[in-house]
Amino acid sequence: MLDQVYQTGEPFYGRAMPAAVDYANAGQPEVRYFDVFFQALRDAQGRIDGVLNFAYDVSEQVEARQQVQALNEELAVANQALQARNAELRNSNQQLLRTNMDLDNFVYTASHDLKAPSPTSKACSPPCARSCPPRPKAAPWPSYWS
Repeated sequence: MLDQVYQTGEPFYGRAMPAAVDYANAGQPEVRYFDVFFQALRDAQGRIDGVLNFAYDVSEQVEARQQVQALNEELAVANQALQARNAELRNSNQQLLRTNMDLDNFVYTASHDLKAPSPTSKACSPPCARSCPPRPKAAPWPSYWS
């Protein structure tokens, strides 16, 4: 990039450019991110005689943006799961409402039938009565009580 700016005189601007940097001189470079700007320097005759370099460490912003992106992706997955669960709950709720309506109809019908038995239930009564044992007759009153 420096060579290109030096040869063409065209400035270069790069956002969040990764670079391996060993700030502690411990032999363990770490990846840092920089906003960089290269500008050709010219002498009095207008010839390029150098390149001015500005670099700003934006690693914290890049890492924060990456973290926000990862959290947004997790949130999107959680939202999809929540929408699916809400749909299941809506279906269950509709089924429960239908079941409650069916139960209400059944209770109403059963209550109505108990209040006014149908002719078929009256027709069944005599055979049921015949299957019961006869009532015992009461003993006559003793004559001394009369």
